[in-house]
Amino acid sequence: MEFKIITDLSALPQVIETNGEELKAWLTEKVKSYNELVVTPDTVKSAKEDKAALNKLRTALEDRRKEVKKQCMAPYEDFERKYKELLALIDAPIASIDNQIKALDEQEQNEKYEKIAQHFHEITKDLGCSVLLDKIIDPKWKNKTNPVEKVCGALSARVEQIRAEYAELQGYYADSPHFTAIMNCYMQGYDKGCALAYAAALIQQEQRQQAQRAAQQPVSEPEPTPPPVYEPEPEPPVQEPTPPPQNEPRITGMFRVTGTKQQIIALRDFMLKNQISFEIVK
Repeated sequence: MEFKIITDLSALPQVIETNGEELKAWLTEKVKSYNELVVTPDTVKSAKEDKAALNKLRTALEDRRKEVKKQCMAPYEDFERKYKELLALIDAPIASIDNQIKALDEQEQNEKYEKIAQHFHEITKDLGCSVLLDKIIDPKWKNKTNPVEKVCGALSARVEQIRAEYAELQGYYADSPHFTAIMNCYMQGYDKGCALAYAAALIQQEQRQQAQRAAQQPVSEPEPTPPPVYEPEPEPPVQEPTPPPQNEPRITGMFRVTGTKQQIIALRDFMLKNQISFEIVK
């Protein structure tokens, strides 16, 4: 049913007529002398009387304005009250339907997550390391356009990648004194490039410390050995993926690098991760 306004709003007064222009002309002339008034000790009494008279006139004008406003607003305020009652009748079922839809959506998401979690449990039973589902699942898994099969497929691929990278890092650093620190770095965000960069930093620090200790060993007569310089252990890098720049022109540059095998691998993985094209020059 359509909401209709039966009252002819065009019959409402479009202009409230007053003697405002006449009063304005009278006031303009009246206050002219006050605008040029200089209050002195001799005229302060009369100035106060003039001020009181002007305040009285101002109050009378304001009271009249408020009275007119109240009279004009009365029919609108009555209309608005009835209008809001109609809105309340509509809003109640809207809220009820909305709450039920949200409850159904939440139930569907919970059921979907349970299926995903069950699949994740099955594919990680023999993984050999602890991986957290919420750290590798796509945040868009809740979207209805992202079905369970697609999410589970992406999870399987990611878990297999972690399995391969974990085994690769074990092969590299199983005998390293930094093995635990390196693997812990990898497990923070399952980023092999970050783990390799951290491993290279630890190895470089160890090499510097070994060189320092060798330089401090006495050659002939024993001399006081200076205390070793404390060098804090490198902190694991923060594993936050760097998105490729949007609509930025791509350029080509050539350079040659020298480093350890692990450093070269880390550089390669960094470029792959950040979608930097490269080719190996033989």
